[in-house]
Amino acid sequence: MSLTPTPAIIARDALYALHGKLGEDASTEQLLQLGMLAAQVEIADRLEGIEKSLDIGLLIRTE
Repeated sequence: MSLTPTPAIIARDALYALHGKLGEDASTEQLLQLGMLAAQVEIADRLEGIEKSLDIGLLIRTE
């Protein structure tokens, strides 16, 4: 098992750090933008997992 963080984990950590830095003084717009970025990271991470599953499925079916 690799200890190297995935791009999704790095992005999540950066978003959490930014949220902490903005703190309670953040505007609603900033918080919404941060939430949208977090959602994009989650979607990209799930799509990457689906892509890997498809690749494995295609390899199994073609053998």
